Amino acid sequence: MFQKLYKWKQIQRIAMVCLLGSFSVSCAFLPPLEGESGQSSIGRQGSNIDGVDSFAGATGGLAIGAVVSANGRDALKPYQRWRYADQLASYILHANPQLHGQVDSYEYVSKRLGKPFANLLKSYRLTGDLDGESLDALRSAELRRRYLMMVNILPFEEINELSPDSNGVVGKYNEEVDDYYDVQYQTIRVLALRVQVYDTAAGSKIYDDIFRSDHGGVSLATERTSRKYVGNSLVATLSNSFSNGFRDNEYPPAPKTDDVFQFLWGRIAEEVPGAF
Repeated sequence: MFQKLYKWKQIQRIAMVCLLGSFSVSCAFLPPLEGESGQSSIGRQGSNIDGVDSFAGATGGLAIGAVVSANGRDALKPYQRWRYADQLASYILHANPQLHGQVDSYEYVSKRLGKPFANLLKSYRLTGDLDGESLDALRSAELRRRYLMMVNILPFEEINELSPDSNGVVGKYNEEVDDYYDVQYQTIRVLALRVQVYDTAAGSKIYDDIFRSDHGGVSLATERTSRKYVGNSLVATLSNSFSNGFRDNEYPPAPKTDDVFQFLWGRIAEEVPGAF
């Protein structure tokens, strides 16, 4: 992991970059996407549910119930639900070491609830909330962690190619002249998750928020850099062809969905204060 300086639309940005195959994946400072009203297409939901302002006053530990996909997206396979929930639990523990010994994940919750767990997941996937029957099942199960987190992958996805960013490179023989430019091409994938926390003892929802992977102008991006030589001479043309090949599209593929999810797990984990 290292840092690079990006300039996009004359705004200085700091990006954390790590290699992904032949491309790099970076956390780049980007402007949030805008909807027709000038607001974010999905936006951020308030977390004040039933008078509870945040997690801060909660005690009793946290269970990660499941990660599911909302109606409109393909249903996740069981191993995906399991893997994503375990990843989220790991990120929460890493960001909140004081929670060690107080976080349970998918396996415990599913075994504790037994057969009712399948109906709970089906209902949550279709409605985006745990209904009264599901909350009754949670109370009856008497989970050892009072608070249950559920995550719904929303039916929203965008892939955007950013404007190229050019940086002049000083020539070898004339330090006052930029003989060529390094041109950076970036592609982002924007996903959104709805995160909820339920008080299983009281049978109520205490937290409800939406996390987008471009929140605050920070997104995960793949990057490809090309070197462009200045001039219209045959030598410049051959140099550009030799350096960059004959690609029709300079932009790299968007980050993988699983990489964007892990980026989001980190963001979710940072907003859990660790008071369970």
